Amino acid sequence: MNIYNKLHEITEEKIYDNFPIDLASLYDNEDTFYNFLDKVNDEIFCLEYIYHSEAIKYLSIEDASLGESLEIASEYCYEVSDLSSEVLATLLYQKRVSEQWYEIEEQVKEIFNS
Repeated sequence: MNIYNKLHEITEEKIYDNFPIDLASLYDNEDTFYNFLDKVNDEIFCLEYIYHSEAIKYLSIEDASLGESLEIASEYCYEVSDLSSEVLATLLYQKRVSEQWYEIEEQVKEIFNS
């Protein structure tokens, strides 16, 4: 089985059901693991909540007190005047997807090294 098919298989696994990035679609035959890693990180940081209602819904489910999302905003040195529900939801969502990626990353690295 080639790398593309293995990446597709990982994306389809039930334990990674909520991972929003189709890993196989990012893969190019010329990619090294580190090129691929850059692509995944770029995709993660392109994820965003652009509608107020969707952002509010996400925050109410994932961080009703806004504690975690405000902490992330603080780590990135956001000013209070720059914050909105969309920014907070996006920061939290990107962090959560990054955490999911860290769970998958070693498995993907093994695919590239085999």
